[in-house]
Amino acid sequence: MLQHPENKSRLKNLSFLILFLPVLLLSDGCAVSSQVCEKDGIPFCKSAGNFTGQWYDYYERALSCMEGECYQAALSDLNEAIKRRSDDRMRARTYGRHLTDYFPHREKGMIHYLSGDYEAAKGELNLSLEQYPSAKAFFYLNEVRRRILEQEKQAPSEPGLTIVSPKLPSNQDEIWTRDYPLVISGIAEDEKQYVSEILLGNRTVFMEGSNRTVKFAEALKLDQGRHEIPVVVRNLLSGETEHRLIVYVDRSGPVITVEEFVPGVRITGYLYDESGEISLFMNMNKKKLDIPKGKDVRFEILLDQGTESLTLLVRDRLGNETETRIDADMSACVTHPLRLAQNTSEALTDDSGSFSALLKARGSRYPEIILQEWSDNETVFKEAIYIKGKVSGQKNIEEVSINNTRISHRPGRVISFSHFLRLNHGKNIVRIKAVDISGNTSVREVCFTRQIPQAFQLKHRYGLAIHPFEATDRGDIEQILFQHHFLKDMTARRRFRITIRDKLEELFQGHGLSLSNKADPGSIHSVLQGIVHETANGIEIGVSLENIDASEILVTADVYDESKDRLTLELMADRLAEKLHRKVPLVGYSIAQITENRIVLTPEKQIPAQRRLRGSWPLIVYREKNPEDGFHGSDTEIVAEAAIDALAGNGKIISVIENGRHGSIRLKDKAVSR
Repeated sequence: MLQHPENKSRLKNLSFLILFLPVLLLSDGCAVSSQVCEKDGIPFCKSAGNFTGQWYDYYERALSCMEGECYQAALSDLNEAIKRRSDDRMRARTYGRHLTDYFPHREKGMIHYLSGDYEAAKGELNLSLEQYPSAKAFFYLNEVRRRILEQEKQAPSEPGLTIVSPKLPSNQDEIWTRDYPLVISGIAEDEKQYVSEILLGNRTVFMEGSNRTVKFAEALKLDQGRHEIPVVVRNLLSGETEHRLIVYVDRSGPVITVEEFVPGVRITGYLYDESGEISLFMNMNKKKLDIPKGKDVRFEILLDQGTESLTLLVRDRLGNETETRIDADMSACVTHPLRLAQNTSEALTDDSGSFSALLKARGSRYPEIILQEWSDNETVFKEAIYIKGKVSGQKNIEEVSINNTRISHRPGRVISFSHFLRLNHGKNIVRIKAVDISGNTSVREVCFTRQIPQAFQLKHRYGLAIHPFEATDRGDIEQILFQHHFLKDMTARRRFRITIRDKLEELFQGHGLSLSNKADPGSIHSVLQGIVHETANGIEIGVSLENIDASEILVTADVYDESKDRLTLELMADRLAEKLHRKVPLVGYSIAQITENRIVLTPEKQIPAQRRLRGSWPLIVYREKNPEDGFHGSDTEIVAEAAIDALAGNGKIISVIENGRHGSIRLKDKAVSR
């Protein structure tokens, strides 16, 4: 059949295009884009390398288009990338061992946001968060929701706030507690304008983006006394609700002041406790005695004939107790002080240089400080202890203080106390001072050395090696300061044993930066890698933990903000460290079952599903050496090492035993994540 010459020419041209189309596509990185666009004389919509038509090529070129504000071309390339790979994710594998962060739906949502199409933006951002939550997607979803609310011209609402724990007495905002730490939990709600921020005192409750309903729980380590804690909930239109909690922390027992003790006749004195609810019991049978109500109440007990000594037990509304034994010789003379108030050579001598002359001049009857359970040098394995004891003297004791905190409220011949005290790691000097009405002063110092039980020491924690972050500009001082602040936060938390690689050390030193509290080198479990994506719109920083044995990414975390100033970067560094620690918490377990080469473990505290450890995370199986020692706490010994093998539901895990004899593990033993 003969063809028209014009048709022959068209077929020839079509054959030419079919033959050379692949060459044309590959020869120019922007062939599939509408054009190579320019902004401020800089060309965009170009790939860094050869364009091979893979999903990562289209994605890379789309990001370049976005930098040049070529949004239609960017959308075209993002759609092509999604056709080849549809899921958003961090650290997606491209080829070989190369990884890249891939968020086409998120970037489409951002383009729609910048273009003012907020409904389309909301759909793409929600889809991105369903596939792989990222800080940048949360950030722009907040902005999209806020813009939609502003378009609807809604007036700011007042979010709902319910305090769940501690439970408030009816129609009161005052809470009395002895909890340590105190957990404040609640529910914040705003159906239309979304809860965007929760403040608890001077700290911000961790949240990932705004939500209609947010459940929160924060543990506060509060000192003794009254605390006013504002709980503030804000929504996207800056509407807020504030609830002020008045918290009275009382972990110390009442103070017992004995004024007079006449054996076989009576004993009189005062009881003091801030709670205003005091109960008094006497002797071993714990007979309850009637006393007036109030914070500072007088008591008088008539004694049976022949009573030479007695025991008093005083309890407050929270169950804090002080117990003391009163004997007939309570006013016996103390012939020398335990220590003078000023421990200097000038204080220990008079003008003649005679210590004995000084004692004679001042009198030899000094208050006596007696402590229960404690000697002058103690090693403990607890964060908090009780200092229990009494001070007695031939003259009335005017003042008793512990570490400059006065605990006495009235003068008396015997003052008994039970004082709660927090200890720092290492040596803690506790100074008990007593002064009588004549000014005679005794001081007793006790050195408490607080040690970390072996299984919880830093040398047994999970080992991380940290390299410089991949960045668009390695010489950017702001990015270097970010990494430095991030690592300071990481080391201060003492959750991981961190090894800083030489290149990062050199990078810090080159800018006059250093890090303290670095861990001693040891076994490395994972490499912490970071990458910085800085664009015209903001800065995104992500980190990942990669298991060095299995080349497996265990955890990822990221932060994002439009601002790039130094203060914002420091806040981002703190938030990134917080997110990473939340994803790999230090979890304690009890052993529920022991099989041939595996153990079944139950978490000691309820753990949210998103914070449960996964993968082959290593564990330490340990045994408490003195579990019944309630005063000193207990050191531990490591029995075996294990690793998570499988999840068994309800937070339970099955672990395979790696090191240690299987027969040495007992049901009463415990485990903790490295």
